[in-house]
Amino acid sequence: MSPTVAGTTLESTVRAPDVLQGRYGKVIVGPPEPHIVRRDLFTTAAVAVNRPLIAFAQMSDLHIIDDQSPARLEYTDQLADRDRPDPYPFDSAYRPQEFLTTQLVDAVCRSIARVASGPVTHLPLSLTLVTGDASDNCQYNETRWYIDLLDGNVVTPDSGTTPWDESVSGDQVGIGLHYWHPELKQWELTHRGLDKYFSAGFPAVPGLLGAARRSFDAHGLGMPWYAAFGNHDRNVQGTIGQGTLAGSQLRQWATGDFKPSSTTHQFPENYSDWGFWDQVTEGLDSIVLGSPPGVVVSADPNRRILSRTEFVQEHFKTSGIPAGHGFRTTSQTYYTVPSDPADLVQFICLDTTMDDNSDGHLESAQLSWLETQLRSNSSRFFSTSWSVQSQPDVHDKLIVLYAHHNLDSIDNGAALRTLMLRYPNVVMFVNGHTHRNHIVPYGRPANTSPGGFWEITSASHVDWPIQSRIIEVAEGDGVLSIFTTMLDIDAPLDYAGNLATPQSLAALGRELAANDIQERMRATGVDQRSGQPADRNAQLLLPMPFEIPIQPARVAISRDSSGWNNLFVLDSAGYIFGTQEQGLLGDGWGVGSFGQNYLQLDWPQTSLAAETNPDGTIELLTTESTGRLAYRQGSGAATFIEPTWSAALTMDGSLHSVGLARDSSGAMALYGANAAGALFSRRRPADAWLSWTPLDGSMRVMAAETGSNGTVWLLGISPQGRVFQRSQPAGGTFGPWLPIGGLFLTSIATATGQDGRLLLVGGDHRGHLIRMQQLAAGGQTWTTPVEFDTSAVGRVWSVAAERGYGDRIHVAVQNTAGAVYSTKQTVMNDVSQWGSWIRLPALTRSRYAVPDVRHMSPATADSYLRTHTGYFHVGTQTAESTTDLDLVGKVVSQAPAAGTLAAVGSAVNVQVGQKAPGHL
Repeated sequence: MSPTVAGTTLESTVRAPDVLQGRYGKVIVGPPEPHIVRRDLFTTAAVAVNRPLIAFAQMSDLHIIDDQSPARLEYTDQLADRDRPDPYPFDSAYRPQEFLTTQLVDAVCRSIARVASGPVTHLPLSLTLVTGDASDNCQYNETRWYIDLLDGNVVTPDSGTTPWDESVSGDQVGIGLHYWHPELKQWELTHRGLDKYFSAGFPAVPGLLGAARRSFDAHGLGMPWYAAFGNHDRNVQGTIGQGTLAGSQLRQWATGDFKPSSTTHQFPENYSDWGFWDQVTEGLDSIVLGSPPGVVVSADPNRRILSRTEFVQEHFKTSGIPAGHGFRTTSQTYYTVPSDPADLVQFICLDTTMDDNSDGHLESAQLSWLETQLRSNSSRFFSTSWSVQSQPDVHDKLIVLYAHHNLDSIDNGAALRTLMLRYPNVVMFVNGHTHRNHIVPYGRPANTSPGGFWEITSASHVDWPIQSRIIEVAEGDGVLSIFTTMLDIDAPLDYAGNLATPQSLAALGRELAANDIQERMRATGVDQRSGQPADRNAQLLLPMPFEIPIQPARVAISRDSSGWNNLFVLDSAGYIFGTQEQGLLGDGWGVGSFGQNYLQLDWPQTSLAAETNPDGTIELLTTESTGRLAYRQGSGAATFIEPTWSAALTMDGSLHSVGLARDSSGAMALYGANAAGALFSRRRPADAWLSWTPLDGSMRVMAAETGSNGTVWLLGISPQGRVFQRSQPAGGTFGPWLPIGGLFLTSIATATGQDGRLLLVGGDHRGHLIRMQQLAAGGQTWTTPVEFDTSAVGRVWSVAAERGYGDRIHVAVQNTAGAVYSTKQTVMNDVSQWGSWIRLPALTRSRYAVPDVRHMSPATADSYLRTHTGYFHVGTQTAESTTDLDLVGKVVSQAPAAGTLAAVGSAVNVQVGQKAPGHL
């Protein structure tokens, strides 16, 4: 068998025959195509790729064809012949390879699944986008074949009820000169002369039609896939509205026993004489409604034309994931792909189809919906007058739009383009429709901000070059790189006469597509659909529209004087929970301690740090969203058995993240970064904190740890995500910030092992947990980064580490859903040996009875509530008329009512008495 060309086109390519307008030829192996750097939207000299963000695949225009369907109009294809002075755009009415579309798509799926990851970022492919025209004629059987192909089920690409072939490629519906009859060459030579395909050198392939109809086990994608709605999924033949007279006739033909074979309609010699598209559709109506001649075939109800609702419903009948493949309801064909709050990418699918037309359109309701989605994922955008609008509380995500039509084929594409440009987080628009690879940059007006978005249009799987595309996104030093890489199908280069497997049939299908007569007769040849090299493998540059979030610590661990670790965690509202290490080996945590031993400051917090004082008490330092700092101390070693904590004290200054360590003198030292990345420190050698001291450098978060010989180590994450280190020897000053290899993280923690070496643990932007260890105690070189197995944990959001009981290090993480997990070294000083992850109880706040604050002033009520065991506080205050002058300015009623059980920290809303009008 001919060798399979596997991998991506970065390694090798499959090329069409070298003859531009010549006879039939075999496809050949071509040279690799490296990525071409495109700076159309952002000019920068150096391009770093530091943080891989996502990788996914795109399939487009599958055009799964039931070529035996009576609802096909193959006879119009001859009007598109390139030897006509002005060909008609009907060249998709018939293709010589159309009975092999299921095998071709199976080979596309196999190549995507086989590659499985991005060739640049090496990230696993998260999903596949299927950008419309999955079916060719919106038939039920075509739709089922397409879904089963992508899911990896058994596919039988045959229709009708007779054992013989009823397509125009066989001999049951006439042997027309305009079609290829792979099994009838000898008959043609004997009876009437060769059809135009044999005349062009196409081969005779006995047994091909039967092999093409044979059932096979599809490979499937093996990953989530999401579907967009195309004009061929909506309109009959991609053009004729189902509700039109012609559409109704085609719906009837589809399941009936009559197949039209030609037309009595008179076409002008030149397409340009026919006029605009509305006249074209009128002509198509005439073709269908003009009592065309035809032949009798077997009827098949599985050829029925599906409505939009029925098409969507079929996507819920799937063995793949997710159910519905993006569609949420049967009435709406645009949607957002569900994403985790911590995800950096939001996919949005548009429905660009319209009835009775092959071109695209977006109705105003969908445009309004789209703007709502863009705004909900953008902290900064432009108004319609291009003034900057800010939403500081909105979590930024890179936005990937996908649909079937490209902008030039959407009648109101200019409005869509402008809307996308107003939102810098929109970085690409992925689509198909044109059956041609093409990448177009769209930039914002010069007086706004640099950048724009890239339109990535990919060719089809029914016409040459029959490739799919991998798209990867990575960031480096504020530059966003979008890598696009083409994949050839997973099939032999030459079918070599083998009709036994779907792979070899796909190889033949690709060969036929490369030799399509109408395609090869174009001025630019069949390769015009491949696009230019820069439309295929490219690195597309943009300015990164926002900083990737770097997470201040929401988890902290500190060891008390008894040697047990104490764990502190913030819940989603910012309230503090804590528990203590327990068990014979310190491998577990106090039963019921979460929510039972609840630690509550007087306001919600956003980050925290913990360290042990010289007397064995634990120092707990927290920040709130405004940057305000507070600290308090536990009373002794058995902190969580009989918890007693000092009152929270605030300190001057404003920080975004904090770290604590004891220096060589035993003094508590605080290190922190403010919201702008500026760094500060202060010490507490005795009972009072000294003044703030600025530090050089710029970091988003810092972790502090005292290592061997009293050396204080600071580990920081820069605004670009790069990890740095610096150290201060006992009695000395801090050295410079030095990068730790090529490490990029979004959260960080550190702990000193029994042997004095520091362990670094941190989460990256993918939610993976990384560890490194100093090669020698006090050294500045580290081991190679290694990933923890966090499959049981999920995406890591925040991390903490500390050496605990038995001198083994505990690592605790909080995932993006707020759940807390921990693991501990099983062998002292061996950072490769860890126990199983333990999930701690859910962070459920304790409930207490709300006290009665009626007849108190709002200020007195608030103070009283805050000193209560439940740490309640006054929430909203509204006025309530009263004729009792003693209640004016006092709480008249409250909600929740006195005695009601409410969660710790809950607000108590009060109604305050106001003198009733007219009352003296």
